[in-house]
Amino acid sequence: MIQKLTKLRVLLNNNCSELKGMPRGIGKVVSLQELSVFVIGKQDRVEHCASISELAHLKLVGKLEINGLGNVTSPVDAKAANLIEKNLRSLKLVWNVLSGEEGMDTVLPAEEIDTVLENLQPHQKLENLKLEGYARGKFPSWMMNRIGSCLPNLVEIQLANIPRCSSLPPLGQLPFLKELTVRNMPAITNLGVDKFPALRSLELSCMPVLREWVTVLTVDDEEGRRERVPIFPCLTHLYLKECPKLRPEPCLPASVGFLTISGTSSGNLSLILERATPLDDGGDAADSLQPPPNKELWDLTIEKCQQLTCLPESLRSLTSLRYMTIKDCEDLERIEDWLGELADLRLLEIWGCSSLRYHKMTALEELEIKDCPLLLDADGQFVDTSVDHIKYVTVNESEYEYRKQASSSPQQEKSSPEEEESSPKEEEKKSWTKNAVCHN
Repeated sequence: MIQKLTKLRVLLNNNCSELKGMPRGIGKVVSLQELSVFVIGKQDRVEHCASISELAHLKLVGKLEINGLGNVTSPVDAKAANLIEKNLRSLKLVWNVLSGEEGMDTVLPAEEIDTVLENLQPHQKLENLKLEGYARGKFPSWMMNRIGSCLPNLVEIQLANIPRCSSLPPLGQLPFLKELTVRNMPAITNLGVDKFPALRSLELSCMPVLREWVTVLTVDDEEGRRERVPIFPCLTHLYLKECPKLRPEPCLPASVGFLTISGTSSGNLSLILERATPLDDGGDAADSLQPPPNKELWDLTIEKCQQLTCLPESLRSLTSLRYMTIKDCEDLERIEDWLGELADLRLLEIWGCSSLRYHKMTALEELEIKDCPLLLDADGQFVDTSVDHIKYVTVNESEYEYRKQASSSPQQEKSSPEEEESSPKEEEKKSWTKNAVCHN
């Protein structure tokens, strides 16, 4: 009987993947202060499993994940859990997700599912909120109408596997929000025009009809003059994954330094990169109202892009690039010589590009190749390509054997693992992130 553990303060059960429910009586362990996961059991096991209402008298702090919310048998039980009085820093709410369009596995009628989430309003001091598997068509009022007053201290929010909601909560009302992840919300078509004053990291993933993404507003000031207002003035990390129709308007946020584009077509990849490109000086009046171009993008990852046989020309103008990774672009056949014009490019990583033939780039300091068989001959040497000018070369996660044999200078030898606890790239990334300036 778990209620006999009267002095239990911490229960870390987050690695119990086979846990089907919490033992009845856990609500009587009133000394419990930290609980990793509360699993709500299925209805056919209800006589053995605790109801969510057993959270009522537990004075929990720190992090809490509640799994199996589809097994809640009454909105009254959700209200009794009394989350609004628990001084949690992080809360994750997870429903029983089914495949395809089946939505949630739940024992309640639709309108009562809405009430369950309405009754799970967290404490005002919450900093991290994650919702996963919620398959109803609207968010609760504490997210849609009152999020700025109900959750004013939110720093991070993740919304995942929410198939029916067609609009996001007004997240721009959160003055301290720094990280936002929106994943697998296939009904979302636009991101709205809320300003995110503190947002540093944005991930948009698996959103097939998301098209409109306004990044700058043009407004009239008090004297009637038009001025640009960036919606994401502090955004530094941007991840766009499997959003094949996404169009940043009019351009990517100027503060972005790290960009990942994954799972899109070659045409959409080219369009997105064009909108990270400096504008021509000879633009007309309309062009002059566009925001300043992105001059800070220095780390770019391109992965799983369909029918990408060569890199888009729009890359040529990204003159600040220092690090570039190309992964799992199986149709990529060549890297044009003009990539060598990017004088600041120091590290190129190419993984899983089975059709690729490599071309020399003079400015590189480091080259990493993995699973690109056409680049090497049967003896493991590069085909028609010299890498002698590149300081560090690794092939399939090992130092390039022929380069190692040819190098007799100690300066050309790669540092030992002990000396590489933090690579130059990682050190530069930390420094850049720390000192990044918002573009207000």
